[in-house]
Amino acid sequence: MKYKKPSIVEALCEFKFFPGPEPWDITIFGQFRNRVSEKLDGERETLENVNLQIHENKPIPEIRKEPQMRFWTRDKKKLAHVSRDLVSANVLMPYPGWKEFKKFIILILKKYQDAANPGKIGKITLRYIDRLDLPAEKFQLGDWMNCGGKYLPPSLAEINEKLIYRFVRPINRNKHLGFSLRLVCTKDEKRDITLDTEAICENPKENEDISKLLDTLHDKIIETFEGSITEKFRKFLIPLEDIQ
Repeated sequence: MKYKKPSIVEALCEFKFFPGPEPWDITIFGQFRNRVSEKLDGERETLENVNLQIHENKPIPEIRKEPQMRFWTRDKKKLAHVSRDLVSANVLMPYPGWKEFKKFIILILKKYQDAANPGKIGKITLRYIDRLDLPAEKFQLGDWMNCGGKYLPPSLAEINEKLIYRFVRPINRNKHLGFSLRLVCTKDEKRDITLDTEAICENPKENEDISKLLDTLHDKIIETFEGSITEKFRKFLIPLEDIQ
């Protein structure tokens, strides 16, 4: 279902790769930038991820710093996040719709593969973050979330202040679903509901149709979102089919 006021604040698709035939080189950032400069024509950010690696025979953990970069569009509505054997395509508000987002994902994936020549894809994560800011009024979670349905237990229905709830479920042999619900009560008694849904595919086949696989993961995200919310939640977002 499509909405006039979608609750999506960010959507992203991350690809993790097995190491390729050649060692990772920081010049890959420049090669990637050259390939996406027309599409991602805005700010570039240099980041650093610090990993602690513990070895059996070494008493002191080894600190490994991994350079990363973000490449933005000028309007700050899209970005690509690049590091060793990893790339993600992100879109922010306003959500452009699945057709445009998938096109952006496939573009970023291809440009990264051309620039970095990584190994095969090891993991694909499609993730959507939805947020709903509700006015200060009498509140019960069950009015907004489908507690007792397929995804949320009935015990959550009467909660009205704070909550963090998460589950992970298998979809099939190499796919699984992760879902997080966070409820916060602000100082002015308003409520903030955040839903974080991810559909993950581990070790897709080398000849797998990525476009169709992304559609499958996206369908699972939509099914989970729609199965988790109530009609009151939907009416708050204003379904487009209700607009004449």
